[in-house]
Amino acid sequence: MAKYLASYAEHFQVMPHVRLSTNIHRASWNEMKHKWEIEISPVGNEDQKSVQEFDKVIHALGPDQVPNIPKVAGIEKFKGDVQHSVTFKR
Repeated sequence: MAKYLASYAEHFQVMPHVRLSTNIHRASWNEMKHKWEIEISPVGNEDQKSVQEFDKVIHALGPDQVPNIPKVAGIEKFKGDVQHSVTFKR
């Protein structure tokens, strides 16, 4: 999945518009400007906040980075591997 997303982003030249390792402190829609006003700071440098305007925002927190495997009745009888997508390898 990661390779697919990386190749997609490269093909469509998305990465120059992506902000990684960035805290979002506030996001609000400015009706007059028709823009998102986002208060951000680099991870680890919360004192370096800035407000920037964007037409579109994708808030990608990475919720799948920490596996959440539900408790399923009878799972102990399952003979195969139980995997989360974050640990899946081909």
